[in-house]
Amino acid sequence: MGGPSAPLAFGQTYKWDNGLAVTAGRPVLLETPESQEEDGATETAPPSSTTSGGDAPPDAAAAEESGASDEDAPAGTGLADTGPTLTGPADDGGVVAVDVVLVNGTDRPVNSSVFVAMSSGGVDAEPVHDAASGLTGPPGTMIQPGQNVSFTLGFLVPDAADLTMEVRPAYHYVSALFVHPAAAQG
Repeated sequence: MGGPSAPLAFGQTYKWDNGLAVTAGRPVLLETPESQEEDGATETAPPSSTTSGGDAPPDAAAAEESGASDEDAPAGTGLADTGPTLTGPADDGGVVAVDVVLVNGTDRPVNSSVFVAMSSGGVDAEPVHDAASGLTGPPGTMIQPGQNVSFTLGFLVPDAADLTMEVRPAYHYVSALFVHPAAAQG
């Protein structure tokens, strides 16, 4: 089983030995505590969970060597246009949205109900489930071989400039780690 993957920047792809792959898009700050107080609403462009065909993304080693970015995301996933990277003071918090794409490069159906956790500023981030905003979490559908599924996750974070997200399809998989800022990759 082993430990987690080497940290990847958001926008890169991690591929497990069996061909299953995950890409986590760049995090987008949807709202801050100040904006909640000012207008009382979350401004989002509601994404939707989709399943479609697509090519398997490059493996993690190739992605690291090539300096992979969100432009290297699987075709048809829309991750190249996931929005701006986070900006602003390091102490800004709020709701962060992350587009996730799972690509089934295996020869068997795979369940898309993956374990995902995020930490921010050294503490666990609270998941945000808001169907009206498209923040519904993994869809729980079966992904057929050669197909992919995309969905958007939301997390309430205290420090949007310091994010670590862990994705694990099942207990026997190594966790894929994504970090922001990318400079934290060491």
